[in-house]
Amino acid sequence: MDLHRERGVRVQGLGDTRLCINIFSCSVNLTASAALHIEWCRSRAHSMRWSEEITLLYEEMARVLKFLHWQVGWWTTHAAQQSLVDVDEGFQAYVNRQAWIQLHLHTRFQVLWADFKSSLMDDKMNITLESV
Repeated sequence: MDLHRERGVRVQGLGDTRLCINIFSCSVNLTASAALHIEWCRSRAHSMRWSEEITLLYEEMARVLKFLHWQVGWWTTHAAQQSLVDVDEGFQAYVNRQAWIQLHLHTRFQVLWADFKSSLMDDKMNITLESV
């Protein structure tokens, strides 16, 4: 037996993870307990996939911050290099501007993601508590 959306009662304002199953529309071959067990397993798998996505998102965020930090150093190193006298002032201005942009992005992402990470952690704790 496969359980589709049309067999459940959709709760207004909640996503697919909150789909309430209508036990009375289940096949005679499956008991209500088995149908609930199937739905629980499906919901648990869905929850675990989202937990994995959150973990991957944390890793991506950390890598972006490391990359931006590396770029600041790369541009700063290029600012120290000697260039032709005719273009030196423009080159230095460009390199310093790029280093500033990367540093600003790094700082801005840290601030934005700090709130985001705390809200994700709260959601992850709620998911963990609900799945127990």
